Amino acid sequence: MRSVIHPSTRWIHVRQPLELKTDTSFYELTCLPCHHSYVVASSVLAVRLRINELAFGYAKYQSAWPEQSPLAISRLTNLLSEYGIKLRLPAYDITSKVEADDLLREFGLTSASLEQKCLQQVRNVTLSEDALIQQVGLWERAIRESVSKLDEIEIQVIHDTTVEQV
Repeated sequence: MRSVIHPSTRWIHVRQPLELKTDTSFYELTCLPCHHSYVVASSVLAVRLRINELAFGYAKYQSAWPEQSPLAISRLTNLLSEYGIKLRLPAYDITSKVEADDLLREFGLTSASLEQKCLQQVRNVTLSEDALIQQVGLWERAIRESVSKLDEIEIQVIHDTTVEQV
């Protein structure tokens, strides 16, 4: 069964915070550092707006990416739940990019990616299992440190909309 995003679901677009109130110098060239920022920005908004669920567009066909690995998802789920926030992954059962594009078109949405693109994503390194465990552990620790200082982190909202307005 697929999750369906309700038309009144809010999408809040924010500028990626640069100051995360923790050391981030340990990251390998993966998407983990940016996802650290995404989690922190989302958590700041969740606390300020009293939102108890956050959704990310993780998909099973991308589960080899460190931030979308079962290990990272488990750690992130547990961390957010400590703050009363439920992690939702409505697209996680999608097993291919073709299937994702087909579903987006079926719902009348663009299949053009709305996510940021960066050179790090292009150079994304493949981590060994040991390196993945190490990096995800450091990622979790760094996110935990940032989340403990949410009131000190500045978030700039670029656009606030609902799914039905997209």
